[in-house]
Amino acid sequence: MSKTNSKKFQDNYMVLKDVAEHLRTQTEPDIDELIPMIKRASQAYQTCKQRLEAVRNELEKYQDIFQEDNDSNKSDL
Repeated sequence: MSKTNSKKFQDNYMVLKDVAEHLRTQTEPDIDELIPMIKRASQAYQTCKQRLEAVRNELEKYQDIFQEDNDSNKSDL
């Protein structure tokens, strides 16, 4: 199972996929492994969520710029 302290979305997304796959395919649950696994998944989830929010905020800035350009072009007509 991969571990990461990375802030990259892809790395943390892979942690989430790995944990989900491990939980789905294990034949006998290992209770000693569960808490550390959930902790890793929770940290990865929070990082993914933060990255998605940061990207969304950045894209909204560009949307505002494009909207302003579009509005000014319409007023020129």
